[in-house]
Amino acid sequence: MHGKAVALFDFIRENENELPLVEGQVVWVSYRIGVGWLVAEDPKTGESGLVPEEYVRLLR
Repeated sequence: MHGKAVALFDFIRENENELPLVEGQVVWVSYRIGVGWLVAEDPKTGESGLVPEEYVRLLR
């Protein structure tokens, strides 16, 4: 699973390994990890971390 995704909601990080999101933000998704989590990177900052799968929509 590789591709762009857009944040549907704001996500405030609770752990250092998570990537905070702002609604409308575009991120690059690398892969799914565990149940309900994706590894994503913010292309503007280069920061990466886990995001909840239900908080983003993959772009085709």
